[in-house]
Amino acid sequence: MHFAFILYGIKNFVDFIIEDFNHRYLPIKVYKEGEQDKFLLMQLQIRILPFGIYELIFPKEFKDEILSALIPNTENEYYSRLQKKVLSINPLGILRRFLHLEPILEFKKIPHPNFPIPEYTKFVSIIPIGIREDGEITEIEGEFKDWKHEAI
Repeated sequence: MHFAFILYGIKNFVDFIIEDFNHRYLPIKVYKEGEQDKFLLMQLQIRILPFGIYELIFPKEFKDEILSALIPNTENEYYSRLQKKVLSINPLGILRRFLHLEPILEFKKIPHPNFPIPEYTKFVSIIPIGIREDGEITEIEGEFKDWKHEAI
């Protein structure tokens, strides 16, 4: 699962957030028909895209939790201005189409997500752009040959 967003705020705090994401691990499900599911730890990944856009890559099982932790931070004037259409153009919609993302329509809002966000995020606005799901792949060699998992 990919979550694209813009971080807007003091550079030091933006850098802290990026480093914090890079040091987190979440379990990813690996499964095979007739076998019990296994979980492997996967490091969260951050991709840096053009125009100050970041993309957080994480296992799809944590979609609700991660979006619940990050999206409440969108109640700000800057995000409101980006959502307004200027001459019938939505700048976030253009970015979303350019990056082949889907709008974030629905997710289960978790009141207290188990994905702690550092206190210094109050100095940074997280402006969501969109989300993209990954397909699944089957391992062709190694310990998990013929096991399936999300193609992260």
